[in-house]
Amino acid sequence: MISVTLEAISFDLFNTLVGIKPVEQHLLTHVLDRYLSQMGFSNHSSAIIEYYRKQLQHLFSDRQQTYREFNNAELLQNTIKTVTNNDIPIQECKEIINSYFKSVKTFVFEEVPNVLENLAGRYHLYLVSNHSWPEAARKAVNPIKRYFRKIIISGDVGWRKPSEIIFRPIIEQHGKNVVHCGDHGQEDIDAVYPLGWKAIWIKRNENCPQPTIYKHIISIVKNLKELPTIIP
Repeated sequence: MISVTLEAISFDLFNTLVGIKPVEQHLLTHVLDRYLSQMGFSNHSSAIIEYYRKQLQHLFSDRQQTYREFNNAELLQNTIKTVTNNDIPIQECKEIINSYFKSVKTFVFEEVPNVLENLAGRYHLYLVSNHSWPEAARKAVNPIKRYFRKIIISGDVGWRKPSEIIFRPIIEQHGKNVVHCGDHGQEDIDAVYPLGWKAIWIKRNENCPQPTIYKHIISIVKNLKELPTIIP
């Protein structure tokens, strides 16, 4: 049972509330290649895709240190400019990125709606998700969005968990009277310790990254079914 004065509960999204179905192999390559051919860049398609992937890896590495989020469409626009010296409208790049993420299928874990329904009647619920493309996160959370007072996505904020910045809207409303539930040891569990929050580690499988701080964890669970007994 939790012993703090609790006002709000925040949740991570992916692998906490929502799962991702297996993605078709080389899906990104197929989507980019199709659109680039339609745009007249078939001769440059391989070079654009290779450069885009390299830049993605660089940004993935960089944001682990800075927690700054990037914009996929801007990255693609800059990639096409660098490789072909052509300026492509940002809207076209957004359509390509949207097409890719629409092909990535997600599902809400079975127990989640009932648990959120139970908790939403007693606490303010928030969603805090790391995703560079906000539209994809909003699509994934859509079946359960009605339970949340506010949905915070790193692609909108410009900062990712574990940065304190992404949690500020909740801090401003509830201070330290918050429990955060998530699967990632550093981005979810370690992240909220400096905020004075408690944490519940949702460890659905053994692949979940381990936290380095445990003293504020009130429970470790395999799914959300146990939350109504842990949170009174």
